[in-house]
Amino acid sequence: MDTTGDGLGDTYFDPDRANKNTIRFTADMTDDGQPDYPLDTNFDGRIDAVYAPGPDDVFAAASFDFTGDGHRDLITDTNGDTFYDTFVNPRESPALVTDIVRDGDVYKLDTTGDGNVDTHFDASTQSISDARAANLGDFVTTYWWFLLVFLAVLAMFGLIVYRRV
Repeated sequence: MDTTGDGLGDTYFDPDRANKNTIRFTADMTDDGQPDYPLDTNFDGRIDAVYAPGPDDVFAAASFDFTGDGHRDLITDTNGDTFYDTFVNPRESPALVTDIVRDGDVYKLDTTGDGNVDTHFDASTQSISDARAANLGDFVTTYWWFLLVFLAVLAMFGLIVYRRV
């Protein structure tokens, strides 16, 4: 419902439950040039769906604090394939919308809009981690042998230099 007369819906009303809640922001999450509306369809205080008037469809969404700023952000499944594909930070003006890269159960999010992955969200454990720390861990577990050989060569070089002096 548009209660302010500006042409944008700002209230979600569920006639079956006789409940309503305020739509706090809009963003073009489906990339069709029209604003999409995040909804709290079960009225628990968390956004769990997005209404897209372009395709006239409702898509699944989940809200967590992905940016670590104490406010909830949003991930959405805007193509109906049961996987999240869009990240939304509603506190940016206009709302920041970026694509998500999925790797199994891990969703890789660009939370700043700079084109780099900043955050990992593991859907199976509902856990959020900093991508830089995760990337360092991946690097160490993948290349441990290289680090070991590097340290061995460094130790041998140090021993040769020590014996010559």
